[in-house]
Parts: sequence; C-alpha cells; structure tokens
Amino acid sequence: MSADPTTPVLELRDARRTFGSGPAAVHALGGVSLTLHAGRSLAVTGRSGSGKSTLLNVLGLLETLTDGQYLVAGQDVRTLGTAAVDALRAHTFGFVFQSFHLVPYLTVAENVELGLTYQRHGSRARRAHIAELLERVGLTHRRSSTVATLSGGEKQRAAVARALVRRPAVLLADEPTGNLDDASAAAVLDLFDGVTADGVALVMVTHDLQTAARADERLTMRDGRALA
Repeated sequence: MSADPTTPVLELRDARRTFGSGPAAVHALGGVSLTLHAGRSLAVTGRSGSGKSTLLNVLGLLETLTDGQYLVAGQDVRTLGTAAVDALRAHTFGFVFQSFHLVPYLTVAENVELGLTYQRHGSRARRAHIAELLERVGLTHRRSSTVATLSGGEKQRAAVARALVRRPAVLLADEPTGNLDDASAAAVLDLFDGVTADGVALVMVTHDLQTAARADERLTMRDGRALA
C-alpha cells in the first residue's frame, strides 16, 4: 500500500457494473465515484437492490467493473493480471459478513488462524498475534471455545478478529450488526472505531441509520447510483 497519506486508499471513478446485455441488462452500478483515505470510515446505505452489495464486491475485488476506473492506493486495478489481483485482495482487504462465515466446529482461535492460511508466519509469532487480537476483541476467555457455543455478538467479534489477522489496510463489512442485539452491535461498532483509529479504512454496508451515523462519511445508493 502507498505510504503517501494524500493518496486515497480506495478510489472509484465513474464505476459501472452491468449484468447481462440488451433490454434485459441490469445496471447494478451506474457511474459511482468515491474516495476513501486511511483511517476513515464510510457507511453505504440504501434499499435492497440499490447496488450496495455490488459496490462492496467491486471494492473487495470480488467483481470487476464493466466500465470506469478503480484504484487501490493509486494503482489502477485494470493494469493487473489475475494473480496480482488475487494477491492484492489477500493482502489489502479484510472481510466481515452479517452471517459471520465462521467454522462452527473449530475453536475461536482456530477460526482466527484461518485468516493466515496463505501467509507465512512462525508458530510463536502466529500464536502471539492471535492472542493479541482476541484480547482486543474481548474473547481471550473464549479462545478455546467452539464457535457453535458463542453468542451472536461473540461470533461477530471473532469474525472481526479473523478479518484483522492479516493486518489489512481496508476492512469491508456487509451488514455487520444486522443479526445483533443493540449491546452487541455497539460493541462491534466500538471495535470498528478502534480499527480506524489505527489507520485502517472501513467500508460498511448497512440498512441501519444509527449504525451509519457512526461513520465519518456516508454514501446513499439508489438504483445503482450514489445520491448527492
């Protein structure tokens, strides 16, 4: 990632994503532009079908643009080959999902360690890093518990730890508080505040306006376009 603080971590320029062709074409993104710098948070809101999830997938390099430009730390993604895009995704982004995507029969620590599957770390450094993250998310006492025994809030905090284990520059969260009670949601949002304070950029898709209000910036989507 670029060390120049004036360079946005993420930048979309007139981004367009179309599925299908002809009269049946669906314009999921219709010319979206945005910039996000390190240590800043962006909440993306809008009704179902407005393009929020497509936008998040494009930002996370899970989908490609039909037209427009996407730059990660100033680098145009279109100039990269498949292997380079895969490496950029693996090293730049952490993902947090509404449904957690944890392995229920593994322990909390084992789930967090899964985030390091494709990275080389000595066993001692790996254990120390995982312990540090579990302390940060308040799950040290649950490190040996299987995910199946956790509450919803604990599962989401474990998912945040797994997303952070690779030290990503960007955290992408899809409805991270959607399945949580108010107290658990507040705890996760407090975690996000700490993450951005450490310089990580956060993009959070949410239907909840109170959750969105916690972000530094907001983007409202409608019919594939960003509202002014």
